[in-house]
Order: sequence, then structure tokens, then C-alpha cells
Amino acid sequence: MRVRKVDLDAIKLYELSQVKFKTTGTIREVQFSAGVNKSCAIQNISKDTYLDKTTGEIKKRKHNTNRFQAPKSVRKSINRLMDLIRCSFRKGFATNVYVNNHYNIELVRTLLQHSSVNVTQRYIGIGSQELEEAIQKNVCLG
Repeated sequence: MRVRKVDLDAIKLYELSQVKFKTTGTIREVQFSAGVNKSCAIQNISKDTYLDKTTGEIKKRKHNTNRFQAPKSVRKSINRLMDLIRCSFRKGFATNVYVNNHYNIELVRTLLQHSSVNVTQRYIGIGSQELEEAIQKNVCLG
């Protein structure tokens, strides 16, 4: 889904226009449709057939009978799943090493081969607030 800013003058609402507004936490989503497309060249008859309005013919839809007919799709799905597993395992491992080695961020940075400690902190989810709390707990001034 592509997100873009639109000026108020650019939006024209017609009688058949539909606007949906949804808020989830801090995310706001607006969906806008200008109504029904009356120039559509096909009309659905059933799940398997449709009417081609330009020729007047009733045509059958082409359905894949199984996923083997789309190996590229299967390959993409498997690659995404493998990336997710690798990333989750690596983050979990890094967080575990960080906690079990007295919060030694340099050790974790070296293991993950990151270019800087900042990258490692972002990777395992150490925020600036957590760092401030750790400093306050362990530093005695005075």
C-alpha cells in the first residue's frame, strides 16, 4: 500500500464516494473510493464464469488447481519465512548473550559483526530510556 499526502482541494466527494477512517493506536488510516466503476468490461456471474460486456460472451475463469503451478510464488513465500526465522533467531541469540554476559554490548557487537555499538543497540532494542535507567542505578554521585 502506498501512502501519500493529499491537499484538501484535491479531494472531491461525489454522491457515490466512500471514505473510511480507522484509528489503531497511533496509526490513522483513511481509505477513499470514488464510487462504482461503471465502465468495467466484465460482470461476475459465478465463481467460475463471467460475462465479457464488450463481446457479450460468457467466459470461464482460469483457476490454479494447486500451488505447484506457481513455483515462483512458493519460492518467494519460503524465502520470506526463512528470512523471518533467521532474523528472529539472531535477535534472540544476541539479546540472550547481552543479558547473560552482564549487559556487555561490545561483546554482542563483535559477535554480530556490527559496525558500531549504536547499530547493535537498535538491533536488540535497547532504547535511550533503558540506558538512562541503567546509569541512574549504577552511578553514585556524591
